[in-house]
Amino acid sequence: MVRRISLAKQSVDPEASLLEDAKMLAVLRDYERLRTDSGRLDVDDLVLEPVRLLEAHPDIAASVAQRYRSVSVHA
Repeated sequence: MVRRISLAKQSVDPEASLLEDAKMLAVLRDYERLRTDSGRLDVDDLVLEPVRLLEAHPDIAASVAQRYRSVSVHA
């Protein structure tokens, strides 16, 4: 179950990746709610949150793009 949540979170749209499995979708939603409410991040969030930040703030994304030619994530 943990592996499926992790794989879903690594996709472009975690909820969409679980639409065919209502039980896992409910587990993902509960997990994310509990994690968010407790103010915690999991390993997948360490990649996802910077991506969300850059998508939400084009000015920051432009600054990062000027400074770094590429970014590598080791999984």
